[in-house]
Amino acid sequence: HMKRLFSIDRVVGIIDLGFPVISEEEKETVEVINKMELRAKTGVTLRVKEEDIDCALKLGVQRGFIFTPTSHLHIKTKFGVSPEKHKDSVIKTIKYALKAGMDVYFISEDTSRSDLEYVIPLFNELAQLGVNKMMITDTVGVMAPTAIKRFVSYIIGQCDRGIQFGIHCHNDFGLATANTLAAVEGGVVFPTVTVNGIGERAGNASLEEV
Repeated sequence: HMKRLFSIDRVVGIIDLGFPVISEEEKETVEVINKMELRAKTGVTLRVKEEDIDCALKLGVQRGFIFTPTSHLHIKTKFGVSPEKHKDSVIKTIKYALKAGMDVYFISEDTSRSDLEYVIPLFNELAQLGVNKMMITDTVGVMAPTAIKRFVSYIIGQCDRGIQFGIHCHNDFGLATANTLAAVEGGVVFPTVTVNGIGERAGNASLEEV
């Protein structure tokens, strides 16, 4: 297992070590790998919760991939609050993470079904706080390559030039790899992938293919 990790470490720049708040075993795994002298940068997946930030910092992790829904549908069904109220909690938690010295990557969950008049101002507001890495996602895998290229290009063109954008695609229609490559053509600079395309439902973009 460790041999495979070091092999991956030679070809990727950043490794998401896991989601430490879900279990003690996950915490232990994150802590052990984070202490290894990997070439790649490392971080962990976190919710928009201060306790998640605290958990990562206690494990010695300074990079957080903080995810939260930005589509009105997901915000309503997951949290039962208005988009504006949710935005307030996002800003508050991100400020908390930045003040603690965390390198924040903001992941906009369900971007492909979000209202861009909500998402783009949020990206720009976070950029003003000091977050310069944002993730555009096709959480339910509904986009096609030509559409996602236009989609990411438009978002990038409307946002602060200091932001570096990433892409995270799902494979529900077998297009995760194609969509990821199209998004790169559209201007994103860090695609996210998983080994063998592992992921919920039909999986994510495959490291080997991308």
